[in-house]
Amino acid sequence: MSAVAGAAIGATVRVTTSLGETIEGRVFTHDEAANVVVVERPGGAGRATFQLLNTSTVKELTVLAPPAAPEASNGGSEAAAELPSIKHNSIAAREERALSKAAEDALLVGDNVTAHAQDLFEALNKTMPCMWYQDTIIVLKEVAIRPPYTPETCQKASPSIDAPALERVRKVLAGLLAKRPTAA
Repeated sequence: MSAVAGAAIGATVRVTTSLGETIEGRVFTHDEAANVVVVERPGGAGRATFQLLNTSTVKELTVLAPPAAPEASNGGSEAAAELPSIKHNSIAAREERALSKAAEDALLVGDNVTAHAQDLFEALNKTMPCMWYQDTIIVLKEVAIRPPYTPETCQKASPSIDAPALERVRKVLAGLLAKRPTAA
Protein backbone atom coordinates (compact mmCIF):
# COMPACT_ATOMS: atom_id res chain seq x y z
CA MET A 1 0.00 0.00 0.00
CA SER A 2 1.40 3.37 -0.98
CA ALA A 3 1.98 6.32 1.33
CA VAL A 4 -0.65 8.25 -0.63
CA ALA A 5 -3.52 5.82 0.05
CA GLY A 6 -4.58 7.58 3.27
CA ALA A 7 -4.99 11.04 1.76
CA ALA A 8 -8.46 12.04 0.64
CA ILE A 9 -9.05 14.41 -2.26
CA GLY A 10 -9.18 17.93 -0.87
CA ALA A 11 -6.97 17.19 2.14
CA THR A 12 -4.11 19.58 2.85
CA VAL A 13 -0.91 17.53 2.89
CA ARG A 14 2.85 17.67 3.20
CA VAL A 15 4.61 15.26 0.86
CA THR A 16 8.24 14.24 1.17
CA THR A 17 9.65 12.60 -1.95
CA SER A 18 12.37 10.00 -2.20
CA LEU A 19 14.67 12.81 -3.38
CA GLY A 20 14.06 14.75 -0.14
CA GLU A 21 11.83 17.43 -1.72
CA THR A 22 8.98 18.69 0.48
CA ILE A 23 5.72 19.79 -1.14
CA GLU A 24 2.74 21.27 0.67
CA GLY A 25 -0.66 21.70 -0.86
CA ARG A 26 -4.10 20.20 -1.38
CA VAL A 27 -4.65 16.76 -2.93
CA PHE A 28 -6.34 17.62 -6.21
CA THR A 29 -6.67 14.05 -7.42
CA HIS A 30 -5.17 10.61 -7.02
CA ASP A 31 -5.15 7.93 -9.73
CA GLU A 32 -4.15 4.56 -8.36
CA ALA A 33 -4.15 2.90 -11.80
CA ALA A 34 -1.67 5.47 -13.17
CA ASN A 35 0.24 5.73 -9.86
CA VAL A 36 -0.12 9.50 -9.86
CA VAL A 37 -1.11 12.02 -7.21
CA VAL A 38 -1.68 15.67 -8.14
CA VAL A 39 -0.99 18.28 -5.47
CA GLU A 40 -2.40 21.79 -5.90
CA ARG A 41 -0.08 24.44 -4.54
CA PRO A 42 -1.47 27.94 -4.00
CA GLY A 43 0.07 30.69 -6.07
CA GLY A 44 -0.28 34.44 -6.33
CA ALA A 45 -3.18 36.34 -7.92
CA GLY A 46 -5.69 33.55 -7.40
CA ARG A 47 -3.68 31.07 -9.46
CA ALA A 48 -2.40 27.68 -8.48
CA THR A 49 0.41 25.35 -9.50
CA PHE A 50 -0.31 21.67 -9.96
CA GLN A 51 2.45 19.18 -9.31
CA LEU A 52 2.14 15.62 -10.61
CA LEU A 53 3.96 13.04 -8.55
CA ASN A 54 4.51 9.39 -9.25
CA THR A 55 3.27 7.66 -6.09
CA SER A 56 6.37 5.44 -6.03
CA THR A 57 8.45 8.58 -5.35
CA VAL A 58 6.36 9.57 -2.30
CA LYS A 59 8.40 8.68 0.77
CA GLU A 60 6.05 10.20 3.36
CA LEU A 61 2.68 11.92 3.27
CA THR A 62 1.36 13.83 6.28
CA VAL A 63 -2.24 15.06 6.36
CA LEU A 64 -2.16 18.61 7.73
CA ALA A 65 -5.93 19.20 7.45
CA PRO A 66 -8.81 17.01 6.33
CA PRO A 67 -10.88 17.94 3.28
CA ALA A 68 -13.30 20.83 3.76
CA ALA A 69 -16.78 19.78 4.91
CA PRO A 70 -19.38 19.54 2.13
CA GLU A 71 -21.63 22.56 1.75
CA ALA A 72 -25.25 22.19 2.79
CA SER A 73 -26.44 23.68 -0.51
CA ASN A 74 -25.50 20.58 -2.48
CA GLY A 75 -27.59 18.20 -0.40
CA GLY A 76 -24.76 16.96 1.79
CA SER A 77 -23.02 15.11 -1.03
CA GLU A 78 -19.31 15.32 -1.63
CA ALA A 79 -18.08 18.91 -2.08
CA ALA A 80 -18.00 19.95 -5.73
CA ALA A 81 -14.63 21.08 -6.95
CA GLU A 82 -14.59 24.65 -8.15
CA LEU A 83 -13.36 24.69 -11.69
CA PRO A 84 -12.08 27.83 -13.37
CA SER A 85 -14.49 29.61 -15.66
CA ILE A 86 -14.04 29.03 -19.36
CA LYS A 87 -13.63 32.02 -21.64
CA HIS A 88 -15.49 30.79 -24.71
CA ASN A 89 -14.52 33.82 -26.82
CA SER A 90 -10.85 33.20 -26.09
CA ILE A 91 -11.15 29.53 -26.99
CA ALA A 92 -13.01 30.32 -30.23
CA ALA A 93 -10.36 32.89 -31.21
CA ARG A 94 -7.56 30.43 -30.47
CA GLU A 95 -9.32 27.77 -32.54
CA GLU A 96 -9.77 30.22 -35.42
CA ARG A 97 -6.06 31.13 -35.33
CA ALA A 98 -5.08 27.46 -35.33
CA LEU A 99 -7.38 26.66 -38.26
CA SER A 100 -6.08 29.65 -40.20
CA LYS A 101 -2.47 28.62 -39.55
CA ALA A 102 -3.24 25.04 -40.61
CA ALA A 103 -4.81 26.30 -43.85
CA GLU A 104 -1.75 28.49 -44.54
CA ASP A 105 0.59 25.56 -43.84
CA ALA A 106 -1.43 23.31 -46.16
CA LEU A 107 -0.79 25.75 -49.01
CA LEU A 108 2.93 25.13 -48.58
CA VAL A 109 2.59 21.44 -49.45
CA GLY A 110 2.34 20.53 -53.12
CA ASP A 111 -0.25 18.05 -54.41
CA ASN A 112 1.19 15.04 -56.20
CA VAL A 113 4.75 16.36 -56.23
CA THR A 114 7.93 14.45 -55.48
CA ALA A 115 9.85 14.76 -52.24
CA HIS A 116 12.62 16.42 -54.28
CA ALA A 117 10.18 19.07 -55.52
CA GLN A 118 8.84 19.69 -51.99
CA ASP A 119 12.39 20.01 -50.65
CA LEU A 120 13.24 22.58 -53.34
CA PHE A 121 10.05 24.50 -52.58
CA GLU A 122 10.84 24.63 -48.85
CA ALA A 123 14.43 25.73 -49.49
CA LEU A 124 13.32 28.48 -51.90
CA ASN A 125 10.53 29.58 -49.57
CA LYS A 126 13.06 30.33 -46.82
CA THR A 127 14.44 33.28 -48.79
CA MET A 128 11.71 34.15 -51.30
CA PRO A 129 7.94 33.83 -50.91
CA CYS A 130 6.69 30.82 -52.86
CA MET A 131 3.39 29.10 -53.52
CA TRP A 132 2.21 26.08 -55.41
CA TYR A 133 0.02 26.16 -58.51
CA GLN A 134 -0.69 22.50 -59.27
CA ASP A 135 2.83 21.05 -59.73
CA THR A 136 4.45 24.42 -60.52
CA ILE A 137 6.35 26.48 -57.96
CA ILE A 138 5.55 30.19 -58.21
CA VAL A 139 8.32 32.35 -56.74
CA LEU A 140 7.81 36.03 -55.84
CA LYS A 141 4.52 35.84 -57.80
CA GLU A 142 6.74 36.46 -60.83
CA VAL A 143 8.61 33.29 -61.75
CA ALA A 144 7.20 29.83 -62.49
CA ILE A 145 9.36 26.72 -62.01
CA ARG A 146 7.91 23.68 -63.78
CA PRO A 147 8.99 20.05 -63.41
CA PRO A 148 11.73 18.84 -63.42
CA TYR A 149 12.53 22.02 -61.41
CA THR A 150 15.79 23.10 -63.05
CA PRO A 151 17.00 26.61 -63.94
CA GLU A 152 16.09 25.86 -67.56
CA THR A 153 12.42 25.29 -66.58
CA CYS A 154 12.16 28.70 -64.89
CA GLN A 155 10.10 31.21 -66.84
CA LYS A 156 8.30 34.49 -66.27
CA ALA A 157 4.82 34.03 -64.82
CA SER A 158 3.61 36.84 -67.11
CA PRO A 159 5.18 38.93 -69.91
CA SER A 160 5.26 42.07 -67.73
CA ILE A 161 7.69 40.53 -65.21
CA ASP A 162 11.19 41.99 -65.24
CA ALA A 163 14.18 39.84 -66.20
CA PRO A 164 16.22 40.41 -62.97
CA ALA A 165 13.68 38.43 -60.89
CA LEU A 166 13.88 35.51 -63.33
CA GLU A 167 17.68 35.54 -63.29
CA ARG A 168 17.79 35.76 -59.50
CA VAL A 169 15.48 32.73 -59.10
CA ARG A 170 17.50 30.75 -61.66
CA LYS A 171 20.73 31.54 -59.79
CA VAL A 172 19.28 30.58 -56.38
CA LEU A 173 17.77 27.38 -57.80
CA ALA A 174 21.08 26.43 -59.45
CA GLY A 175 22.81 26.95 -56.10
CA LEU A 176 20.28 24.77 -54.30
CA LEU A 177 20.54 22.01 -56.89
CA ALA A 178 24.35 22.07 -56.64
CA LYS A 179 24.12 21.47 -52.89
CA ARG A 180 21.54 18.66 -53.13
CA PRO A 181 21.72 15.21 -54.65
CA THR A 182 19.61 14.83 -57.78
CA ALA A 183 16.22 13.14 -57.52
CA ALA A 184 16.16 9.49 -58.36
